[in-house]
Amino acid sequence: MITALDFVLLRLNKNRKAEVLLYKRQDGIYTIIGGQIFDKGRENGFPPDHDINSAIKRILLNKVGIEINNLEQINQVFGSRDRDSRGWSVSIPFCGFVSAEESDALELSENHRWVSVNEILDKANGEYTHKLPFDHNELVSKVMLHIHRKIGYSSSVLYALPKKFKISDITSAYAAFGLSVSRQTVHNRIVGNGCIVAIKDENEPKSAGKPAQIFMLYEKEITYFDICIGKKIN
Repeated sequence: MITALDFVLLRLNKNRKAEVLLYKRQDGIYTIIGGQIFDKGRENGFPPDHDINSAIKRILLNKVGIEINNLEQINQVFGSRDRDSRGWSVSIPFCGFVSAEESDALELSENHRWVSVNEILDKANGEYTHKLPFDHNELVSKVMLHIHRKIGYSSSVLYALPKKFKISDITSAYAAFGLSVSRQTVHNRIVGNGCIVAIKDENEPKSAGKPAQIFMLYEKEITYFDICIGKKIN
């Protein structure tokens, strides 16, 4: 049986719209980032994967070239004997965010493409209009449902921001995934929990009023909140 790890890697484009990273396979078809777990060594030099984490690191470095330190596993496994022509296959899905700087670099790669989430999920007559291989359209759909349900309970969306950002960038990022978060809540829950820190003596000038403070990510892994930090946007 084939066991695969699939990654729905997201960014926020310049219009604050969510996009998914696709990777061009050898046959020229674009698909989400993913790969098999190696239980044996391969002729191409890859040794067997020691555990899930080593498989994740290998796949991401090989197909994206970066490590993603904000991955979350989706509480669902995809599998059937029909999803892969080689036989029974199961997929363990993950989601994660790519920073603005890293996503811009990937945009220049001929092997990668950023595609709107809405485009991937769009249907006509019950069929996906942008058909991805296997069941990856459905996988993206499940991941987006997970994100919309859970986004207010963690700091994960911070990883989609540039290296330097303002409070307004944080509230806009949460809003892009359907959650209204107040500036005061950002200060209380995100700054207060040490998720981000202000960059000393660095502000963005304003035409009027107090200059906007510039922040940077400080935490080394996702922070989880016991209650939702915002309200759903209808």
